[in-house]
Amino acid sequence: MKQQQEARERVKFLIENDENDPKRCAQMCNVSLRTVFRVKKRMMNGQTMAEGHRSGSPEKLDSAAKRSISAFTVKHEKWSTERLANAILQRRGVEVSRWTVWRYLKRNKWFKIRPAAKPYLNEQQKANRVAWCQKYQNTDWDSVVFTDESYFYLYRKNQSVDKIKT
Repeated sequence: MKQQQEARERVKFLIENDENDPKRCAQMCNVSLRTVFRVKKRMMNGQTMAEGHRSGSPEKLDSAAKRSISAFTVKHEKWSTERLANAILQRRGVEVSRWTVWRYLKRNKWFKIRPAAKPYLNEQQKANRVAWCQKYQNTDWDSVVFTDESYFYLYRKNQSVDKIKT
């Protein structure tokens, strides 16, 4: 935005100093020909070079509310977006929808993930592991290199786990 503003100011300066060729002015300022015509029109109507009104609704989240969402998300990873929106309302007095919170988190690369399903050990596999452990209980493990890692659950969990990950 600042570069665009500076470019418009350069165009305005050239027009005020009798640069009448729009193509040359556009080349000198490294802007489009349309920008030169727009600046010239604004000058003729007595308008400033500042940014005008943009379409779309204004942002509901100010920087403090955005920081609050990030802080709440880090501190309470299992909170829903609706709960985060309610916390922002209570803490900041800013009423935002859960969808606004969700878009902010998505834009900032926060994702809700479910852990991958991993196989459970059956009774025979558990017995084999215990037997192996007992067999090699007195082995000097300082001279052994492990080259593979695998993850498994010993016990079934009844609840699914949701995490927000950065």
